[in-house]
Amino acid sequence: TITDSWLHGQYMPSGENWHLDAFLSNGASNVVLRHNTLACDHDGSNDGGCSANVGIFGDFAKNSHYTVDHNLFVASEGMSYCTYGGSTDSKPYPADNMVFTNNVFQRGTNGKCGQYGPVAAFDPSRPGNRWENNIWENGQPVNFE
Repeated sequence: TITDSWLHGQYMPSGENWHLDAFLSNGASNVVLRHNTLACDHDGSNDGGCSANVGIFGDFAKNSHYTVDHNLFVASEGMSYCTYGGSTDSKPYPADNMVFTNNVFQRGTNGKCGQYGPVAAFDPSRPGNRWENNIWENGQPVNFE
């Protein structure tokens, strides 16, 4: 559980080119992210950069039973999306019971939150997955892709 925190300022050693996230999971369960400010703000000076503010990927195990509620997703064109929802087609483990509710997404200068959009890899057809009341700063709904 991570609550009332500001996740930012990712570090990358010189010569490395990792993909960073404010919060990253490659397989976990029973995770709660509530009332946080999430910003992947690494400057990309080492040829690496940010994937997302919240990067949930099924690389090593299934992601299940996540609550992502009342967070602020800070915009940055230096990352691909503001969040990856756990069901990326190229990963072996799709996610279930992923609940994203009441989050606020900044639009940023390109109007998309990240370089390509606010959210990717969220599969509403998976058991228990919910995307509800997630909004842009102006109160308009944020839809998943």
